[in-house]
Amino acid sequence: MGVVTAGMAADNTLSRSRATIVATVRAEDYDSGRGVGWLDGVDEPVSSASIRELGCDADIRVVGFGSHREVLSLGRTKRLFSRTQRIALAARDGGCIWPQCTAPPAWCDAHHVKWWKPGGVTDVSNGVLLCRSHHHLLHHSDFTLQMEHGVPRLKPPRRLDPSGRGWQVGRSRVSAPLRR
Repeated sequence: MGVVTAGMAADNTLSRSRATIVATVRAEDYDSGRGVGWLDGVDEPVSSASIRELGCDADIRVVGFGSHREVLSLGRTKRLFSRTQRIALAARDGGCIWPQCTAPPAWCDAHHVKWWKPGGVTDVSNGVLLCRSHHHLLHHSDFTLQMEHGVPRLKPPRRLDPSGRGWQVGRSRVSAPLRR
């Protein structure tokens, strides 16, 4: 995963250029995050969960197949956040939104809070910045994200937050109390 991800990033700016990758996967495996798929140019299979994770902030075209090898979908276009949207996310989130994480915006992926595949829009109101580690953790744990009044709220598993309210996250400079 690290090699593929590093290869997609052409520079270290908010408007990172990406190579286009084609992933071939059974539609039901992609939707469930179980099973495997294949990336063009890679001989070994890759987990469907990894393909879904790559799809958050990579220029990836997912070709979905049915049980009889019929092509069911070629994915939608306009999935990635634009440079302007990433700048707005950086201003709002201040970098990775995970509590105590200090990763700056340039090190972060733009993540769809409501996943793009089932209909989440590519809009600042549905996006957050996450560093690679926390992006991976979010995809592979019981943590969930939601937006509340345009601000991300991280909901940890009940064992970590018995109240169930979750945590307002991000570190925008404008959310800090003003000093005179």
